[in-house]
Amino acid sequence: MSVGSVDEAKAAVDKLPLTEGGLMTFELTPVGPLKPLASLIQ
Repeated sequence: MSVGSVDEAKAAVDKLPLTEGGLMTFELTPVGPLKPLASLIQ
C-alpha cells in the first residue's frame, strides 16, 4: 500500500467490510524505500 504513514494505511484498512465486521485484523508495518533493490537487479 503506497501511503504517507501507517495512520493513513490504518484508516484505509479500517473502512474494509471485513475489518468493520470484526472478521479480519491487520498488522501494519512501515517499510522504507527499496532503493538497494535496484543494485541487486542489473
